[in-house]
Amino acid sequence: MSFGNLENIESMDLSHNNISGSIPQSLEKLDGLRILDVSNNRLTGKIPMGGQMSTMRGFHYFANNSGLYGM
Repeated sequence: MSFGNLENIESMDLSHNNISGSIPQSLEKLDGLRILDVSNNRLTGKIPMGGQMSTMRGFHYFANNSGLYGM
């Protein structure tokens, strides 16, 4: 997945969107990303914890995704 012009984005709120699947590991490459709110979706799999993703400490940003683990 290529993020093109998203490299400088600081926050993404994708909550409450009925999104399914896993969180792409490639999100850790977005150096400016400080907040990623994917709460209240249908996500599954391990939460990526490398790169920039390792700085996100708010569990509530990943809440209510019964298939997510790893934080």
